[in-house]
Amino acid sequence: MLKQTIILLLFLGLGACTKKSPMNSIRQTVDSLIIDTPQVRVTVPGVWLSEEKRPAENVVYRGHSDEGEIHKRFIVAGHLLTPGQTEVGRKEAFQDLLRMRRETEDEITAGKAKIIEEPLRESGELLGGGYIAIHLTAGRIVFSRAMCDHEKAFNFYYELWGFSAKPDVKKLMEDFETIMETAGLK
Repeated sequence: MLKQTIILLLFLGLGACTKKSPMNSIRQTVDSLIIDTPQVRVTVPGVWLSEEKRPAENVVYRGHSDEGEIHKRFIVAGHLLTPGQTEVGRKEAFQDLLRMRRETEDEITAGKAKIIEEPLRESGELLGGGYIAIHLTAGRIVFSRAMCDHEKAFNFYYELWGFSAKPDVKKLMEDFETIMETAGLK
């Protein structure tokens, strides 16, 4: 059903929406990564290195940051919704996207991660939802949150791994919430 309701967008095609290249809208400052394209914005604290490989056509940004033994990956991916959907159809498409993300995470961890789902939230025309995947035996934690308006959905994926001791999940969750406070669709 998701394949019928969501069209993956080659985000080099963002240039088709505007004359400005999306890569010009991604910059590293001394202490933050700023992604500010015509469709989405987010600021991520720290120094990030862009990963040139784009595993999927819909990836706006994929980068990593290393702090000692801890490795981080941040991915922003977008999806266009089928034009003219009803509100019910839009919610179903968004829920399908969230379900597919959780199922993918479950496959990655071979079912060994504890996945905590966030409830679907609505704020005006925006829908939001996501999950946290905690895989302590592998020393890995993932925060995934998606936002959807009437035209598009974006997923923000924040992965941390390399923990030799039990991480402070509450602190990591606060860090992710700080990032998500800067995130928005345009």
